[in-house]
Amino acid sequence: MSESFFSELAFHWTLYQNMFAQGILIAVTLSLTGVLVVARNQIFTGAAISAASTLGIAMALVLAQYSTVHHHTPDDDHAANWYHSDSFKTTMAVISAVAASLIVVGRGRSRNAYEARIGWIFLVSTVGANLLVAKSPHSLEEIHRVHSSSILGAAQSENVLLALVAMVTLLVLAATWRGQLLLATDSEMASSSGMRASLWQWVYAIWLAICIGLAIRFSGLLYTFGMLVLPALIARSCCHTMRAVLIASPIVALGATLLVFVPELIPGWSTGYPSEQLAVFLLGVALLPAWCYQQLRLRWQQGRVSHR
Repeated sequence: MSESFFSELAFHWTLYQNMFAQGILIAVTLSLTGVLVVARNQIFTGAAISAASTLGIAMALVLAQYSTVHHHTPDDDHAANWYHSDSFKTTMAVISAVAASLIVVGRGRSRNAYEARIGWIFLVSTVGANLLVAKSPHSLEEIHRVHSSSILGAAQSENVLLALVAMVTLLVLAATWRGQLLLATDSEMASSSGMRASLWQWVYAIWLAICIGLAIRFSGLLYTFGMLVLPALIARSCCHTMRAVLIASPIVALGATLLVFVPELIPGWSTGYPSEQLAVFLLGVALLPAWCYQQLRLRWQQGRVSHR
């Protein structure tokens, strides 16, 4: 290979390294958290929290515009700078996600009430986000970017925060995975075994919201929701035990991420398509044969039982 190829490769790495790292960190964190979401049959909880996080970003954009119009003193200038910062948008995204998640956790025993709250959060958040920015072309464009997903312009400081979140997620699941999966599948059994089920429900809700809120802010809706549910669904369809699902889910997410992000680093290999959307699309396609395998396996097992 020529020297120009390696120099161009080094240039691409410098240009895309933060995006590459961010895609991997979000994929691994969400795919691990998604195992619990899928085990609890709370897929649409993830959608509702994602929508609420988007609403938080829209609120941050509106407050930033308001501060620009109404600041008159140096203190107002300082506040305006905070309202225009990326940190403020991230804070609002996480706060809105946590609020939505806590509303869902306080659902009581009624499944109908739970689904009603999920639907309400999703619709109000989605419509509210679009209405808040409807009269501002710049803000509307940013909300559309959040909906479509893009991690171009990823910053190293964002990756440090995501790495911390990923590390905590790994450590907590490694230490408590048996109890977490028992709580996800049979909360009454978890309580009777001595586990503080109520406390862990709240911890799960807040941590899920933090993960989703940060991912929505940094990567957008499609990539966040896709990495939250698709790797876990694929792993559950192909694996025989929940422990295997917990291991396979991040591997699936990491594989899809590397498959679409690595070509962006190699000169002449770029697909020209948005990497985030392409990764989600590949996972969605991969779920179809995984479902087929699951059905064939179930029929084979049923056939063995019937012949005994």
